[in-house]
Amino acid sequence: QLIAAGDSLTGSDTGHVNQFLTNASPSVLSFVYSINGGTLSQVAPYFLDNIPSAKVVGSKYIFSIMMTNADYSDSNAYLALLQSVCDQMKAKGALVAVGTLPPRNSTSNPTFPAFRAVVNPIIRSWVGTHCDAIYDFAADPTVGTDAAGNNATYYPDGTHPTAAVQSTYFEPIYRAAINSL
Repeated sequence: QLIAAGDSLTGSDTGHVNQFLTNASPSVLSFVYSINGGTLSQVAPYFLDNIPSAKVVGSKYIFSIMMTNADYSDSNAYLALLQSVCDQMKAKGALVAVGTLPPRNSTSNPTFPAFRAVVNPIIRSWVGTHCDAIYDFAADPTVGTDAAGNNATYYPDGTHPTAAVQSTYFEPIYRAAINSL
């Protein structure tokens, strides 16, 4: 079972999670919990209160999370809450996969590149402690760089990747992480 949590990048119809589920073989029982525009502090209580433990589910249980909306001035608070969510899901028996933050347009989100520069390396260091796998969108040399966030070919609105980026870049990265579990 796969439970994917996040914001609009996770829950969109053309997003990496839905493309993964469409192409999954064998099919995967899944639930996608996403809130468009939701921040981690807004949605974390929902995830933690409503997602059952693996003992209830009775099968392999994967929880993936990527939240790109945050107070970009406080990376410590974001990381502390994300770490807490991951640790609590692991305590429920889930295998946990965390997504690094893809870029955003730096003109409309001027503090986001610095936020990402702090957050992503720390998330990468969590494998084996707070999570079991990373889907590292930020490491992709084409669509994961800060400059890519300013490229309308990849991110037409400066935040959301195109369906082509989701299928060509994000879905294979996500698939590799989930399949490693």
